[in-house]
Amino acid sequence: VCQTAAKRRVFETFYRGVLTCELFEDKSVCNSGDYVGDNPELEEAVYRYTRDNVALVKVFVSNPFYTQILRDKPMTWTQFIGNTGGLIGLCLGFSFVSIVEIFYHAILGIAACC
Repeated sequence: VCQTAAKRRVFETFYRGVLTCELFEDKSVCNSGDYVGDNPELEEAVYRYTRDNVALVKVFVSNPFYTQILRDKPMTWTQFIGNTGGLIGLCLGFSFVSIVEIFYHAILGIAACC
Protein backbone atom coordinates (compact mmCIF):
# COMPACT_ATOMS: atom_id res chain seq x y z
CA VAL A 1 0.00 0.00 0.00
CA CYS A 2 2.69 2.48 1.01
CA GLN A 3 5.53 1.45 -1.29
CA THR A 4 6.73 4.98 -2.10
CA ALA A 5 6.70 8.25 -0.20
CA ALA A 6 4.06 9.68 -2.54
CA LYS A 7 1.75 6.69 -2.02
CA ARG A 8 2.31 6.91 1.75
CA ARG A 9 1.36 10.62 1.74
CA VAL A 10 -1.81 10.00 -0.30
CA PHE A 11 -2.84 7.01 1.84
CA GLU A 12 -2.33 8.76 5.16
CA THR A 13 -4.01 11.96 3.93
CA PHE A 14 -7.06 10.02 2.76
CA TYR A 15 -7.47 7.98 5.95
CA ARG A 16 -6.29 10.76 8.37
CA GLY A 17 -5.23 8.67 11.32
CA VAL A 18 -7.89 5.95 10.92
CA LEU A 19 -5.50 3.69 9.05
CA THR A 20 -1.74 4.07 8.89
CA CYS A 21 0.90 2.59 6.67
CA GLU A 22 2.59 1.06 9.72
CA LEU A 23 -0.48 -1.10 10.33
CA PHE A 24 -0.02 -2.72 6.92
CA GLU A 25 3.78 -2.85 7.06
CA ASP A 26 4.18 -4.27 10.56
CA LYS A 27 1.29 -6.73 10.55
CA SER A 28 1.06 -7.77 6.94
CA VAL A 29 0.80 -11.38 5.95
CA CYS A 30 4.05 -11.17 3.99
CA ASN A 31 6.10 -9.96 6.95
CA SER A 32 4.60 -11.98 9.79
CA GLY A 33 3.43 -15.13 8.05
CA ASP A 34 0.13 -14.90 9.95
CA TYR A 35 -3.30 -15.30 8.46
CA VAL A 36 -5.19 -12.01 8.15
CA GLY A 37 -8.14 -13.48 10.06
CA ASP A 38 -5.91 -13.96 13.14
CA ASN A 39 -5.63 -10.19 13.56
CA PRO A 40 -9.05 -8.47 13.74
CA GLU A 41 -7.52 -4.97 13.49
CA LEU A 42 -5.66 -5.86 10.30
CA GLU A 43 -8.69 -7.70 8.92
CA GLU A 44 -10.92 -4.64 9.43
CA ALA A 45 -8.28 -2.40 7.85
CA VAL A 46 -8.06 -4.66 4.79
CA TYR A 47 -11.86 -4.75 4.42
CA ARG A 48 -12.12 -0.98 4.74
CA TYR A 49 -9.30 -0.36 2.25
CA THR A 50 -10.90 -2.82 -0.19
CA ARG A 51 -14.35 -1.23 0.19
CA ASP A 52 -12.87 2.20 -0.55
CA ASN A 53 -10.77 1.12 -3.53
CA VAL A 54 -12.78 -1.48 -5.41
CA ALA A 55 -15.29 -0.43 -8.05
CA LEU A 56 -18.35 -2.38 -9.08
CA VAL A 57 -19.46 -1.76 -12.64
CA LYS A 58 -22.85 -2.95 -13.83
CA VAL A 59 -23.66 -2.79 -17.53
CA PHE A 60 -27.25 -2.93 -18.74
CA VAL A 61 -28.20 -3.42 -22.38
CA SER A 62 -31.52 -1.75 -23.13
CA ASN A 63 -32.46 -3.60 -26.34
CA PRO A 64 -30.68 -6.92 -26.65
CA PHE A 65 -30.86 -8.38 -30.14
CA TYR A 66 -29.11 -10.98 -32.19
CA THR A 67 -28.63 -11.71 -35.85
CA GLN A 68 -29.67 -15.17 -36.99
CA ILE A 69 -27.57 -16.45 -39.84
CA LEU A 70 -29.10 -19.08 -42.11
CA ARG A 71 -26.37 -21.56 -42.92
CA ASP A 72 -28.28 -23.93 -45.20
CA LYS A 73 -29.70 -22.13 -48.18
CA PRO A 74 -32.16 -23.95 -50.45
CA MET A 75 -30.39 -25.45 -53.45
CA THR A 76 -31.71 -24.95 -56.97
CA TRP A 77 -31.92 -27.81 -59.46
CA THR A 78 -29.01 -26.40 -61.46
CA GLN A 79 -26.82 -26.19 -58.38
CA PHE A 80 -27.73 -29.76 -57.43
CA ILE A 81 -26.76 -31.07 -60.90
CA GLY A 82 -23.52 -29.08 -60.82
CA ASN A 83 -22.55 -30.27 -57.34
CA THR A 84 -23.46 -33.90 -58.07
CA GLY A 85 -21.56 -33.88 -61.35
CA GLY A 86 -18.57 -32.26 -59.70
CA LEU A 87 -18.47 -34.85 -56.92
CA ILE A 88 -18.90 -37.78 -59.30
CA GLY A 89 -16.21 -36.38 -61.57
CA LEU A 90 -13.88 -35.80 -58.66
CA CYS A 91 -14.41 -39.18 -57.03
CA LEU A 92 -14.96 -41.50 -60.00
CA GLY A 93 -13.65 -39.65 -63.02
CA PHE A 94 -17.19 -39.89 -64.41
CA SER A 95 -19.28 -37.07 -65.94
CA PHE A 96 -22.74 -36.43 -67.38
CA VAL A 97 -21.18 -36.33 -70.83
CA SER A 98 -19.98 -39.89 -70.20
CA ILE A 99 -23.59 -40.91 -69.40
CA VAL A 100 -24.77 -39.39 -72.69
CA GLU A 101 -21.97 -41.18 -74.54
CA ILE A 102 -22.94 -44.53 -72.95
CA PHE A 103 -26.57 -44.07 -74.06
CA TYR A 104 -25.39 -42.96 -77.53
CA HIS A 105 -23.23 -46.04 -78.05
CA ALA A 106 -25.91 -48.33 -76.58
CA ILE A 107 -28.46 -46.96 -79.05
CA LEU A 108 -25.95 -47.32 -81.94
CA GLY A 109 -25.24 -50.92 -80.88
CA ILE A 110 -28.95 -51.76 -80.69
CA ALA A 111 -29.55 -50.07 -84.08
CA ALA A 112 -26.67 -52.04 -85.66
CA CYS A 113 -28.12 -55.32 -84.40
CA CYS A 114 -31.56 -54.66 -85.79
